[in-house]
Formats: sequence, structure tokens, C-alpha cells
Amino acid sequence: MVNATKPADQGTSLRVASQQALGSRWVTILYVAFCFEMGVFLFVFPWVSIWHHNFFLARYSWLSVVAQNYYVRGAVSGMGLADIYLAFYELWRMLGTLGLGSSRAPR
Repeated sequence: MVNATKPADQGTSLRVASQQALGSRWVTILYVAFCFEMGVFLFVFPWVSIWHHNFFLARYSWLSVVAQNYYVRGAVSGMGLADIYLAFYELWRMLGTLGLGSSRAPR
């Protein structure tokens, strides 16, 4: 079979592929930033005073008892740590894809 693609078409497809890769990098960067920020928020928020003063706890008394439980607060903080870990993992994976995450010296 003969490849009927013109060289100009191949250049266009390379440009489209590089634009998609750039877009994918931006989505990954936004995902890393979102995961890190959400992780820090979930890690810290259960231990500040505003955790006890909100609409839902004032409205539903049973929810106030649950929210003040240290195990629930720890679980929320644990989810925050998981989000922070996910952010660093995705950043490491993205840098490895770009060839920047290698810890070995080139030979």
C-alpha cells in the first residue's frame, strides 16, 4: 500500500499533536495545583475554630456531634494528605514524561 499523505499534511499533524501535548501539560498543571490546594485545605480546616461555626452544624445538631469527633476530623485530614500525595505524584510523573525527573546522571 502506498502512503498517500502529503508532506504538508504530516507537518500539520505534528503541529496538532504538539498543541495537544501542550494542552495536556496545562491540564496536568491545573490538576496538580487543584489537588495540592484542596489537600492543604482538607488537612488544616478540621483543626481551626471555624470548623465548629457554620450553617450546617447550627442547623443539624446530630451533625455537630459527628463533626466534633476526632476520628472524623482525622479522616478529613487524611484525605487532605492523600490529595497532597496525589499532587506530588502527578507532578513527578509529568516531570518524568518531560525527561526532567531523572535522578540518574546520563551516561
